[in-house]
Amino acid sequence: MPVKVKIKFSDGVTKESNIFQTLGFDSKYNLRVLEDRLYVYDASDMAIFDDQPATDYDYNPMFGNQAKSKLGIFYGALFLTLVIELLTGLIFLKTKKKPLIILIYLALANFISLPTLWFLFPLLPISSHNLIILLGELFVVIFEILFLYLFCRKHLTIKEIIILIIIANLLSYWLGIQVWTPIVN
Repeated sequence: MPVKVKIKFSDGVTKESNIFQTLGFDSKYNLRVLEDRLYVYDASDMAIFDDQPATDYDYNPMFGNQAKSKLGIFYGALFLTLVIELLTGLIFLKTKKKPLIILIYLALANFISLPTLWFLFPLLPISSHNLIILLGELFVVIFEILFLYLFCRKHLTIKEIIILIIIANLLSYWLGIQVWTPIVN
């Protein structure tokens, strides 16, 4: 749901912000008071250097006014996740002497699960970001286990799939936090 900030100042002047919407699990916003308006922007957005509000063309109901920067962060996270999980999968499969074609299915599972985690889970009517993260990560792990089981059960046992997915997701979650937290904050 798009949101606006409206503030009435002590001199009786009322100012409204641009339309924005929270996207990330731990979104942080800055409020900039300009002479004729308020401007809300993502704390990680470079719009801090721009005195102009986003135009209607820039606004996207899913991503708010920071559509371009949010998508850039998402694509970076997707790339990082794929690199980490595919390297983990490669090491696992080589160690177990399993066919490397399984990496294609691991990548496909990530192309489905990560956008779901990033773009659908934040829309849940849950106020706790930590709970959304927990539910989202549980969804990702369960989905990827079921996906690999559906397509790779001829090559991997359910136990091997569970081990692979849990290790890959723990590594990508932990390394993702290490890499992206300094970038977006």
